[in-house]
Amino acid sequence: DLCQFLLSPVPSSTLPKELTSSSSFRNNAQRNKSYKIFQSYVDKCQEREKYLLIRHLLTENDHPGIIELLVLKLKDGVTRALNDSKIYFIGKNELVETIKVILRIKDDTNVISEANRLLAGLNFVKFLLLRDCMSDNQTGIWNGITYFKDHIFESLKKELRISHTNLEIDLQSLQKGNKGNSDPLAKSENDIVQQLSPEERIQFFRSGMLRIELMNSILVNVEEIINAALK
Repeated sequence: DLCQFLLSPVPSSTLPKELTSSSSFRNNAQRNKSYKIFQSYVDKCQEREKYLLIRHLLTENDHPGIIELLVLKLKDGVTRALNDSKIYFIGKNELVETIKVILRIKDDTNVISEANRLLAGLNFVKFLLLRDCMSDNQTGIWNGITYFKDHIFESLKKELRISHTNLEIDLQSLQKGNKGNSDPLAKSENDIVQQLSPEERIQFFRSGMLRIELMNSILVNVEEIINAALK
C-alpha cells in the first residue's frame, strides 16, 4: 500500500508530476487551480500516508513557497494527532528528523530568498514547543532540542547577522546614490535587483531587513520557550 511504498526509497519519477514539480504563475486562477490539484492528491491519503508523503516531498523540493505549504499541511496533521489519541501520526523521532530537513542551513543558504521556508519552520517549532509540553513530549520535539540549538539556531543566527549587516550597507550606499551589491542578494537575486529603480531597490532592501528581523524575533521566542522549560 502507499504507506509501505513511501517507507521504502521512492524515486521521484514514480510520483505524479503535480506533486514533484514546481512552477511560477502570474495568474491567480492558475495558482489556485495548481493548489487545488496539489491539495487533492495529499488529501487522498490517510494520516500516516499523508505524513510520509509530505516528508518525502520536503526532501525532494527546494522551492521555499512549496515547503511553506507542506509545513502548514504538516502542522494540520500534528494538530489532529494531538487532539485525537486514536490517530497514529508519527514516531517519537521522525518529526525531529523532518524539522532538520525544513530548517537545514547550508553554506550557500540565502536567508532572504529562503525566508518563507525558514519562517514556516521556526513557527512550526514554536507551535510544537507550546502545544506539546516537555513532560508530555508526544511528538518527540523535545528530543531534538540540543541538536536544534547547536546545529541550526546558532548557524541561522550567524547567517541572519551577516545578511542584515550587508543589507544595511547596501541601503546606506543606495541612499547616498551608489549601487548596492550585498552578498546575500548577489547569490541569487542580484539580476532582478539591478533592474529595479533606486526607490524600488531601497524598498526591496528594507523589506529584506524586516524579514530578517522577523526571523530573529521568532528565533528569540523559541529560545525563550526552551530556556523556560529547562529551568
